[in-house]
Amino acid sequence: MIRLWGPNTAAFGSSYITYAGHTSDIFAAAWSPDNKYVASAGADKTVQVWDASNGHLIYTYKGHTAFVRALAWSPNGKYLASGGQDKTVQVWSVEQGKIGQRLLTYTGNPWIVSSLAWSPDSQYIASGDEASTTIEIQVWRALSGELISTYKGHSGSINGLSWSSKGNLIASADEDGTVQIWNALTGKNTVRFQYGQEKGKTMIANAISWSPDNTLVASAGGDGNIRIWDVAAQKEVRNITIHHSYQDDYDKINAWDNNKSKGRVRISPDTNAVSWSHDGKRIVSGDNQGAVLIWDVNSGKLLMYSDGREAPRDRNINSITCLAWSQDDRSILITNVSKVVIWKLP
Repeated sequence: MIRLWGPNTAAFGSSYITYAGHTSDIFAAAWSPDNKYVASAGADKTVQVWDASNGHLIYTYKGHTAFVRALAWSPNGKYLASGGQDKTVQVWSVEQGKIGQRLLTYTGNPWIVSSLAWSPDSQYIASGDEASTTIEIQVWRALSGELISTYKGHSGSINGLSWSSKGNLIASADEDGTVQIWNALTGKNTVRFQYGQEKGKTMIANAISWSPDNTLVASAGGDGNIRIWDVAAQKEVRNITIHHSYQDDYDKINAWDNNKSKGRVRISPDTNAVSWSHDGKRIVSGDNQGAVLIWDVNSGKLLMYSDGREAPRDRNINSITCLAWSQDDRSILITNVSKVVIWKLP
């Protein structure tokens, strides 16, 4: 039997650097632009900056008074923006000799800050919030807090934000099952994509990532698939079911029906994270079962995988929440609630 998608046809990732310095759940992580450092944040109310080569802690930021839910490193490498349940976005320096110096506390979002994105020129920040009476994504000047635009096109929690590399458009993913593309400076909607329903329930859009050429966006969602949308044509062009195919093969290979599986409940995968490689050739996606899959954009073929169910206990990466490629596409930053892992690709 030849399996086109399963673990037996792709390389298993085995080289990791693991960081577990937080004392509670981890919600977000981000590379520095030069990939020398990683920042991670979570329920312990801290943002921790650490060395990506060895996992050694460099600095702990303690400016927040509640869970830190979102994190973004400025493209120029000088600043970190962190936001969370205290309803603030805090912009602070990560430059040598100035690390931890707070430059701005932004309080414009009406509710818990759930998503952040920097503009490519490091001049602006987009911040989105969780479900409240008013759902907003606000764009503001990073060092002054001056509000530039407010986008109100969503009706549920903002689960993901991605700023196009050209700087004019922002893509947002929402609990209302929509992926929306809109003008960063005017807040005017350009394109709206809608997830379908399954058993009468609208599927959630969990994460979003632009292709390097800014023509396509990839989204992860509650249906377990990765959808690719053509922005100019305003339509879905691919619906990748690789996580379902992977789980089917995983279950067969690991003898789902044998005694070891008794009492287990088979849960369909939800894809929680997605990231497009900088060379545009590959996408990495992660699901709630712990599978991180790297696959070819054109063919949809699985190239490599890493799975928390197979990794040693100290490398467990179940229930993926965040993924990001390094600039050279040779490493992937993987986040779940208990650990942050750098997966070094061969």
